[in-house]
Parts: sequence; structure tokens; C-alpha cells
Amino acid sequence: MQTKTERLIKTIRIIVGLTQEEMANAIGIKRVTFRTYEKGRKGSHFFYERFKKLYGIDLHQSTEMHKIIFVDTTLLSADKVAYLIARDFNTDTVPVKKAKAIRKRSVIRKEP
Repeated sequence: MQTKTERLIKTIRIIVGLTQEEMANAIGIKRVTFRTYEKGRKGSHFFYERFKKLYGIDLHQSTEMHKIIFVDTTLLSADKVAYLIARDFNTDTVPVKKAKAIRKRSVIRKEP
């Protein structure tokens, strides 16, 4: 059974269109460390803050509230934001096919 954190981080990563390696590099951690966070181990303060800066999502609050809490919706395309807001991470599993379809229709806005 997937944990809420695992569902949350994995879905965001798939929607953004990055591999574990690419997301780990963007955050500034090793892939093996990222993988442990994606598998449900609680992330470090650095991980949460960096994720918030890059993707506009407060993972710490999102995990506690069972839904995505955006602090900045301008970092992802509107359809990605809408999809992530509509998800129920308390019960849903990662919808890989749907996530990949959304990813193909839009692109993430890069940091300046």
C-alpha cells in the first residue's frame, strides 16, 4: 500500500515530467535520497523548502492535509495545477497513464 507522501511526490514528479534522477538534481540531492523520500520516508527541511521553491508546493502541509497546498501556482501550467488540486491523496493511487497524458499537453515553466 502506498503512503500519502509516496502518492503525493510520485504524482507530482510524473506530472512535471521528470525522472527521479532529474528531480533529485533539480532539488540538489542524490537520486537514492530522493527515492527514499518518494517511497514514503519523511523528507528533510531542505528537501521540503527546495521543493516548495521549485514547484510552488508545500509538501509538509500537503501531506498533513491529504491534498496539495500550493504556495505559488505560477510555477506549473494551469492544467497541471488543476489536476493536482483535484486529486484526493488520501485514497487515490498514482494514475500513471492520466498523469503522462497531462504532462504531454503542457510544459513546466522553468526558473529564470
